[in-house]
Amino acid sequence: MSATGEIRAWAIGEYADADKRKDIERQRKLRQLMDHLQVSARLPDPAGLTVGSTERFLAERRIQKLTQEAAGLGYETPGQELRKEAGMHLAGQALGISL
Repeated sequence: MSATGEIRAWAIGEYADADKRKDIERQRKLRQLMDHLQVSARLPDPAGLTVGSTERFLAERRIQKLTQEAAGLGYETPGQELRKEAGMHLAGQALGISL
């Protein structure tokens, strides 16, 4: 799944959760993120563009901005999740407990 696909799936779940809690402001921000993702879906994927090209750079930068926008709402990239999990295990080992 692409980065935008993962963010979209996360945003849909978060939107449903915010709807249950009646968090209007969070719903608005998530809706805005989903709108940006929809516009982004119509643009070319960076992997399909020539390496080193301006078009690829711009496409990669667009994905980075979307990821940053989602991170501001609580999204964690797969790399962040792995680092967090590894850190918990290392901290547990240092303390002599199993986490």
